Amino acid sequence: MTELEHDHRQLDVPVDLIDAPSWVGRFVEYDTEPWTMLSDNVVFRSVDSGRFALVSMVVPDASLLSADAFVSAVDGVYETLKVHLDDLRCPCPIRMWNYVPGILDPLGDVMSRYHLFNQARYEVYCRWYGSPEGFRKHVVTATCTGHSGGEYIFHCLTAPSSGRPVENPRQHASYRYSKRYGPKPPCFARATSLPVRDDGTCQVMVGGTASVRGEDSRYQQDISRQLDETLDNMASILEASRVSGPGATPTSLHAYSDIRVYYKHAFDRSEIESAVRRNFRSDVAVEWIHAPICRDELLVEIEGLAVVSE
Repeated sequence: MTELEHDHRQLDVPVDLIDAPSWVGRFVEYDTEPWTMLSDNVVFRSVDSGRFALVSMVVPDASLLSADAFVSAVDGVYETLKVHLDDLRCPCPIRMWNYVPGILDPLGDVMSRYHLFNQARYEVYCRWYGSPEGFRKHVVTATCTGHSGGEYIFHCLTAPSSGRPVENPRQHASYRYSKRYGPKPPCFARATSLPVRDDGTCQVMVGGTASVRGEDSRYQQDISRQLDETLDNMASILEASRVSGPGATPTSLHAYSDIRVYYKHAFDRSEIESAVRRNFRSDVAVEWIHAPICRDELLVEIEGLAVVSE
């Protein structure tokens, strides 16, 4: 496979562009790498450390695209990633982030741009993995929220070998959601578990987690109860990432070393901060992003990185 075409101009990307979480910098140093323009006007950055790689793309002015053009743009980003994986020493995706402009905005007959994004990702994964039956083994964890800019922003962390997808017993697998939440389901694992030491210790990358039980949003517009549900889900995902038998010491939220919090309303931040202080360990690294969540009724979403012993 030939390398992707670049025009090799170094570009100034928007200063408010949402980058990958800072913990990714412990896997691969990405923040000094320049961005270049691909031949199809996608802004592109790839950093390969040999142990991990981070591939990032930005579609400028994605908020101005028609429904069909937006689906095509998302499709193009994912197919560009697939081509580029052959050029990396670390060709296996283990974690993705998607930031969609105007995520809840309707486009024509479509309920929201988020539903268009799900349609594009679903169709890509069907090409890659054959059918939704193949998603269970292959899809990695991901975050998808809105943001205040006009760009579609994509990041993918890769490794030399695939991680293990983890589902949450308190929630339906995302790719099995009913059509009540859109014509095509979102397609992501709740977490990806990656062995880091021979003693069975695993790094668990937990995707964007919110107040969802089964497939239903819980406690609409109640930030306190949504936080409780979200944190219960985050603990449940960690427990599900372990392969230890019954009777093993439960995994707590203190296993998280890093979290990123997305919150819809600025006035909720103080309550969220209090919940973080009560439930996570004192030295947890926290990043805050004021952004709309993928469902209008959801007020907070949290992702994280944890270390657990299998």
